[in-house]
Amino acid sequence: MKLIQKYLYGQSKTIYSLIVKDIYNRDLDLSVFKGEKILLVNIASQCGLTPQLELLEKLYNKYKAQNFHIIAVPSDDFGGQEPLNDFEIITFCESKYSVSFTILKKAKILGSDIHPIYKMLKRKNFIPEWNFHKYLFDRNGILITDFEPGTSPFDENLINYLEN
Repeated sequence: MKLIQKYLYGQSKTIYSLIVKDIYNRDLDLSVFKGEKILLVNIASQCGLTPQLELLEKLYNKYKAQNFHIIAVPSDDFGGQEPLNDFEIITFCESKYSVSFTILKKAKILGSDIHPIYKMLKRKNFIPEWNFHKYLFDRNGILITDFEPGTSPFDENLINYLEN
């Protein structure tokens, strides 16, 4: 696990400074998660890694009482593996995997017109490699590490961080 030893966004701008759209197209001020560790994951319903949604939900349920939250961003940027619209995405995630963590509106995470969170990541050259790339933010909204797409949500390094 590589730890990022400096602030990703500078001292005044963190993930908590953003207002984004949730899957229902409502504004979501990410400052509501201040004080929580956040795992950001880009998802796709037709990816070979999609079963990770089940593990992500188990992880969320296990640690949410300990100030932990998951934010998922559906995207079609890798292999066209998210052809669904927002309504179909939330229906799929809830019915097949009982997802209860936050899912944002389907977005671009690569290219020029990208989601604000990924724009912040891109400024520091943190670009997702594929669907289910995971980014872990500390309680101050600062990125501390990332995990490759194939990394299990129950990876030992991730669990160690959540439990400490």
